[in-house]
This record gives sequence, structure tokens and C-alpha cells, in this order.
Amino acid sequence: MQNYFAEYHLEYFRQRRYNHFPSRLHALLQFATRTDATTFRLKHPQKVFGKNLACSRTKGAYICSFHDASWLDYLRLPHSLSLSALDEVADHYWSGRTVEEIGLTFMNEPWQEPPVIEALYQGALEPVWGHEQSGWLPGFR
Repeated sequence: MQNYFAEYHLEYFRQRRYNHFPSRLHALLQFATRTDATTFRLKHPQKVFGKNLACSRTKGAYICSFHDASWLDYLRLPHSLSLSALDEVADHYWSGRTVEEIGLTFMNEPWQEPPVIEALYQGALEPVWGHEQSGWLPGFR
């Protein structure tokens, strides 16, 4: 339930203040770099199990925005945030700030996670064939 609430609040906030960005609910989730994809895989192996890591390029018109996915990890922690705190987190997420920049706490302790820059993408993509690969990554095929 907490996962759905986090997504709901981010979407609600986006519609009010960042409507020019793609919706998380309708966008393809991509990663800015191979490092970001690998970090996401290490943090969330169940979400990428059986998926391929591939390089692609845009094809035609598109919209894209970049955000730190670690904000969602923070929202999914078992804590109760006030509506103003949820708005503050959503504003940080949509404005492009990383969790490292803010200095978060959880249960009165510093909460630190590496940023994972995701690209919310709406448009067509085409695979880049012959892209140099460094071998299989666990969890990706």
C-alpha cells in the first residue's frame, strides 16, 4: 500500500506543479547511465529480474525528465510523513534534487543512499545494435 501511496502523491504533486514533465504512471522508466541501472539492480533485484539491459536512442518526438529514484526508497520507508513533508519530498524529486543534497533522516538517524538517476521517457526508442557490452550483469540478460 505504501508503494502505491508514494506513486500517487508524486503524480498528484506533478499535476499541480510540474505538469510539463512526463507522468511516472505513463512514462517508460529508463536510466541515465549504466551505473544508475546497475545501482538500481543492486537495490531492487526483484524489479529487474529477467529484464535486459540495453542501449537505445530516441526516435522522433519525445519528452523526458531526470529524477533521483532514491526519493521513492525514502517514501517507502515505514514512517508517517505529514502532507507538508510529502509535498517537500515530491518537490525535491520533481525539481531534480538528489537525496544526497538534502541530508535526510529516518528514525532520528542520518539516512544516506546513493542517487539513482532515472529518466522518465515518453516517445519512441530504437535499440542501438552493436553497442559495446561488458558482459552479463547479474539480473539482466
